[in-house]
Amino acid sequence: MYRWYGLDDVPADWGGCVATIGVFDGVHRGHQRIVGRAVELARARNLPVVVIPACAPLPPRVLPAEPG
Repeated sequence: MYRWYGLDDVPADWGGCVATIGVFDGVHRGHQRIVGRAVELARARNLPVVVIPACAPLPPRVLPAEPG
């Protein structure tokens, strides 16, 4: 598993992949199905799968402001 925090972190020679982007707020059956389908497609094409979690609601709505 690789963990990148921005496009600058992705190696220049990284090839193609199958990617899924979503607000994965928990790994319930729907999310398992989406990720599972991405894995199926990636295996069929001999490519890595990439899961890109989006953050919603946005962190300021989730994390309380610091008092002060």
